[in-house]
Amino acid sequence: MEEKIIKSTFDNIINNKAIKEQLADAALALLLSHKFISKKKDLNHLIVEFGYLLMAKDCDEVSTLMKITTPKKLFQSQKVFYLGSQAGKLMLLNDSFGEEMFRKVSQDMLLKHNVDINSINRNEYIMELY
Repeated sequence: MEEKIIKSTFDNIINNKAIKEQLADAALALLLSHKFISKKKDLNHLIVEFGYLLMAKDCDEVSTLMKITTPKKLFQSQKVFYLGSQAGKLMLLNDSFGEEMFRKVSQDMLLKHNVDINSINRNEYIMELY
């Protein structure tokens, strides 16, 4: 029996502030619960950068790739975390991701889903958490 692959079409929803905030909150909760970051040391001025933020048209499923960076501080090293969500699951990707992979996958996903990467306002993809 031959399997049929159903392809969803996705919309770029990078302008949806509420979804970006929900994803950032979920990511912070994950990092805090696993003690990768500390409330006392790391929560001020975190930078969240989205590689992409897409929503499937047929099921409202959100797919994203994001990077969370702690600020540079004297005597404290900067931390970088790569996370992705797909099929309703948020995953820490640090074991398999680095900056080069983050950039490549982000660009590939945007191109695959017909987002004009030349007209992207990168400020829409970055938010600072206080």
